Amino acid sequence: MRIDTGVYEGAEISMFYDPMIAKLCTHGANRDEAIDRMRRALDATAVKGIAHNVAFLTSVMDNAKFRSGKLSTAFIAEEYKDGFKADKIGADGARQLVAVAALLESRKVARQRSTNAASGRRVVGLLGKAYDIQVSPTDQGCIVALDGARITVESHWRPGEPVLRAGIDGDAVAVRVAPAVEGWRLGFGGVETVASVRTERQAALAALMPIKRPPDTSKHLLSPMPGLVVSIAVKEGDDVQAGQVLATIDAMKMENVLRSARDGKIKAIHAKAGDSLAVDQVILDFA
Repeated sequence: MRIDTGVYEGAEISMFYDPMIAKLCTHGANRDEAIDRMRRALDATAVKGIAHNVAFLTSVMDNAKFRSGKLSTAFIAEEYKDGFKADKIGADGARQLVAVAALLESRKVARQRSTNAASGRRVVGLLGKAYDIQVSPTDQGCIVALDGARITVESHWRPGEPVLRAGIDGDAVAVRVAPAVEGWRLGFGGVETVASVRTERQAALAALMPIKRPPDTSKHLLSPMPGLVVSIAVKEGDDVQAGQVLATIDAMKMENVLRSARDGKIKAIHAKAGDSLAVDQVILDFA
């Protein structure tokens, strides 16, 4: 078993778990070829139901220092000083994801209504940017007009398949795909994001919608998983320091120790030993 430590909603969590659920290996005539194959294989790897590090590993494959082989045990600390966020992609990758989102929406609309309804002007929202495109379905996929250029997308993808394999202007691309509330969830090139695909009218109305801010949970300790409270290590009114144990939760026969991520004072406790917790249920409040 392995012990890992992270921070979740104001608490540091020590987790005991099996260190590996799968291994992906590639080989090639040289290091660059093996890395390129790994990069493509990771894009085509879909894992459902549990957290995984596929996007991070893809980012590593694109890292110049990793590709050079000039590594040390400090690689992650040096190259990901602020941690890893799956929200960075280059212009070419963004262009490919816009085309993929257009194809996905075109296939969905054509299935629901008609091929004619799948064509026309669309606005794709991707990673905080809006892309105005013209979509023209074809027998093999679609043609996307973007910024004066034409992108040809060909794919045999059908709704329900977790990985879309496509040819985009002749380049073979694999993208993890899944329906989302307002578009499509896409995983590609170290990015995990949701792309929205709207008509011009829908995009104009969406721009008027107020942005719903996430609730402030900084003063709460939330359960990071369903589980059973083994113990609460503090009392109301206690002063706590960063790193101090707050509670222990048993989940899937593993004990998870929750530690305070900062100094503070315990205002209220909402759980006791023996209680069953749901994910994100409040365990205690900080003053």
